[in-house]
Amino acid sequence: MLSKFRKFIQQEQLFQPTDKLILAISGGVDSVVLATLMKEIEQGVVLAHCNFQLRAEESDADEQFVRELALKLDLPCEVRHFETSKIAETKSDSIQMVARELRYEWFEELRQQYQAKYICTAHHLNDSLETAIFNLTKGTGIAGMVGIPLRAEQIVRPLLFVEKVEILEFAQSNQISWREDVSNQSNKYHRNLIRNEIIPLLKKINPSLEKTFVQTSSKLRSVKQITDSELLTFQNRIVELKNGKMEFSIPKLLGEAEYGFKLYEWLKNYGFTFSQVTDLTNSLSDSEGKKFVSNSHEILKGRLYIFLRKLDNSSSRKKTSISDRTIEVAFDDKLLLLSRVTNQGFKIPSSQNSACLDFAKLTFPLTLRPWKQGDSFQPLGMKGRKKVSDFLIDSKIPLHQKEEFWVLESAGEIAWLIGLRVSEKFKITQSTKTVYQVDFQNPVYFPLH
Repeated sequence: MLSKFRKFIQQEQLFQPTDKLILAISGGVDSVVLATLMKEIEQGVVLAHCNFQLRAEESDADEQFVRELALKLDLPCEVRHFETSKIAETKSDSIQMVARELRYEWFEELRQQYQAKYICTAHHLNDSLETAIFNLTKGTGIAGMVGIPLRAEQIVRPLLFVEKVEILEFAQSNQISWREDVSNQSNKYHRNLIRNEIIPLLKKINPSLEKTFVQTSSKLRSVKQITDSELLTFQNRIVELKNGKMEFSIPKLLGEAEYGFKLYEWLKNYGFTFSQVTDLTNSLSDSEGKKFVSNSHEILKGRLYIFLRKLDNSSSRKKTSISDRTIEVAFDDKLLLLSRVTNQGFKIPSSQNSACLDFAKLTFPLTLRPWKQGDSFQPLGMKGRKKVSDFLIDSKIPLHQKEEFWVLESAGEIAWLIGLRVSEKFKITQSTKTVYQVDFQNPVYFPLH
């Protein structure tokens, strides 16, 4: 097994002999064998053990075993205790997911502390098969069917070539001791159920299940590489970057083969679910706009374009107070210039990016804020009030632009829907003595599609 181990590392170019590695070690047979093999090939490793304090004395015994193993192998060892149960109570994830997050965060800290090249884990071929079956059960794509990747960012898995039975045989033939985790026998955990019940049933159909999986996984990896290459050219054909947003041409998209799959594979990187993208693709021929939101981004579907942009949770979207002495206000990457001008001989600018208001009708401080649902005002030239949302629709403002509009407000009343229309109530007349001029610079509203 040692020669196969060396050969696998060289063939896959996992790391160099001079690289320092952080080796995740639990005390189980897999990680103990991996540590032993690393010592045999004289690779520089630091053992890293997490005590999650979930099994009382058993957890402490695992830690003591790892410390003694480190002394025996003459390898540096780091140990960290986690109050996993308490941390899990504050989160919605399972204890297993919380423990995974905690250990990989710590492993990365160690990697940087020791200036190590990679984090090494002891996942083997059976783990990869179990992962593929688990992913298939829950729903997955090509990447999930491949199993556990050999590399993932700073993580490498040098035992993925070997079956569990070979690891056990190596440990027994070399009189290597290890710790048994009795929780691995409990079928209350899904992975244990797959390992203990489902795989033995599948092996009745195909006794060489693990070897067959290696071949299938290799084929799927090739398919994924081809898919990734096509998605990159799809990006170049369809996606444009304008004003900080990504635009997808709907006519071009509809001309793509399997455009729904390509769109999902692209948008899942921004947190969108398969069902959301399915709803999006089903709405491509609809004339009305639609909106989809993930934790970090939003999609706005127009008539001819899909717009993707990052959600803006910054303070720049908050309302701002404007005194009668304020002359300049920066907001949302834009700018308002404020001035007072005598009405004698004054000529109203023709640009929609300038508002001329009667200074005497304003109540300071004014408020600058994004418009919101329910807002209404009396647009210049109209007798009655109109909802801002309806005014934007009547003005043929595309869905992707609507949320970018702000209002200037006086005593709770909208004086200007910025960049579009001032209010009838605040317009200047022949009796106006002082004009309050507001100039809007750097507008983001690009030409309508």
